[in-house]
Amino acid sequence: MLYWLPGLTITPQFGELLEHFDSLFTDGPMPVAISGSQGPDTLSANDLAGHLVTSCISSVPVLRSIQGRSVSDDPLLHYTYRNSEFAYPSSGSALFNALSKYTYALQFQLYFLYRQCSTGITTCGWWLCKFGSDVFPKDDTTVPSSFCGSVEVTKGSHDGNKCGLQPDCPSPLQAFLTDNLKGFRRDPSDPYSHLAECTVGSMCHVPMGFKVNDLRGLATGGHLMIALNSFCGKSNTPLTKMRHTLSCITKRTPRTLSDVFGFTFHLTGQMFHEAIKQNDPTTNIMSALQPLISKIPDTIKHLFFDVTSDLQKMGSRFFDLSLHCHKVTTSSTVNKRNGSYCDHHTSEKAADLASLSGCTNGKNCGKYLEPLAVSSGATFANYFASTYLTWALYLTDDIYESFQEFLDRFNSLKCTGRKNCKHDCSHPSGTSTAACSCPSVVDCSDVLPHLYAYGFSFHNAYWLKGRDYTSNQWNDNDNKRNCASFHDQLHSVISGNPLSNLLTSIDTFLYAIRWEFFSKLSGFWTIYVCIILYTFFFLLDTLHLRSHFKLTSSHTVPPLALLTSGKPLPVTKLTYIAQ
Repeated sequence: MLYWLPGLTITPQFGELLEHFDSLFTDGPMPVAISGSQGPDTLSANDLAGHLVTSCISSVPVLRSIQGRSVSDDPLLHYTYRNSEFAYPSSGSALFNALSKYTYALQFQLYFLYRQCSTGITTCGWWLCKFGSDVFPKDDTTVPSSFCGSVEVTKGSHDGNKCGLQPDCPSPLQAFLTDNLKGFRRDPSDPYSHLAECTVGSMCHVPMGFKVNDLRGLATGGHLMIALNSFCGKSNTPLTKMRHTLSCITKRTPRTLSDVFGFTFHLTGQMFHEAIKQNDPTTNIMSALQPLISKIPDTIKHLFFDVTSDLQKMGSRFFDLSLHCHKVTTSSTVNKRNGSYCDHHTSEKAADLASLSGCTNGKNCGKYLEPLAVSSGATFANYFASTYLTWALYLTDDIYESFQEFLDRFNSLKCTGRKNCKHDCSHPSGTSTAACSCPSVVDCSDVLPHLYAYGFSFHNAYWLKGRDYTSNQWNDNDNKRNCASFHDQLHSVISGNPLSNLLTSIDTFLYAIRWEFFSKLSGFWTIYVCIILYTFFFLLDTLHLRSHFKLTSSHTVPPLALLTSGKPLPVTKLTYIAQ
């Protein structure tokens, strides 16, 4: 796909794709709401074309960073322009659909790679891990760990420099690029083997597709991170903008737990963030819903606001901080250093989505999950506000079911990885059975592939490992979170009041809507059936009705009696019959 993008701009179909862009904006620029933006935004065909061209050009340095240079010091980019060997749909609409799929897959997978390469090896990242032609593994041998688990890396040491340079410490970065990392591996003989792990709510891993012979020279994850940072690392990078724009235009329904998680998180921000309301109400999704809200009957309108209130509490990213924090000022509750919201998030009773992503206080809540697909923001079109509301109503059940499946699979993991990691992840804290002995949830090697399968990475591996950003020191007691803490917090979210109240309010609202429809429809059919029965049994001529029954007595009545008042008359007196 990285080769496919730069070749797209020189294909004959590229002009048809631009014409298709124009057809999507026949009514002019589309007003949109971008999460984190403080002013009105619009989206036009020129914006979409600009994001596409920039993404195509910016993919070349990423390819060069991965494949390096050949022996002659020439960049390995000559295959980029052999676009005749790539499949480009002939029509603009089909090409647009392919572009949407490839952009989503690229942004998801490369952002995960960016997150790992920007994390130090002390917290099981790939910053110092090597990749290239002389890096281990040099064949298709499966690397069993997502980090160099055979080498115990201590805080402040530089043992990570050995990653990939010794046979007993193979580079997980090299293994990931060549599809040989445990949890990310595919069968080389079956190009569709990665689809076997695809389930409802989880991501389908797309093979990276590189071979060991494709990787030239020697580089580290830090070098690759620099290239990825300008391509997909931030909200204003080309691929990220392209992905958000296409998702907005195509109304791509959230399909994974990560999608629903991020959608709820960012939607609550666009619906309820006071800063956006004060600056420009037209960019607020709630304002766009006003015409729809006005059509809701007054008898059930309060139920709709119950849903939006509970949805706000479930997302909790921009929720009233006075209900979630011990101490509230104004914007000072936002920790600008580490980007978290509400550092005074209420302790053990926190059970909203923020308790899994932005919480920094309390016994179990923490910075566990970072949704890869929408981590850097989202773009919402006011025109599709009713669609977003429909997603919020009908996809909430998926949050419960997917989180339950996520927890069940987490319980089956084996805590292997660094030294002294044993047992499994199924034992919550406070039980008498042996719990996972890994120092933190980051040190358990099977947790990262599990998060990736559902579209997540660690939100802040340093914090989970025990890094105190205030004192810039390692603290082994306050911040550190182990597998048991993660298990308990997942269970709290699944069984907690925010999700339970949201499901209840949605069911009540939908029941109220459907009950009015059901009662009116049932009343209509009841009246209709009564009219039919009354007509058959009371208004029709009884003898005429009985003459159609297959009974013996119904055919003994003289036919002429039906023309009189019940007495048979001689035929001679029926002069009109004689005539």
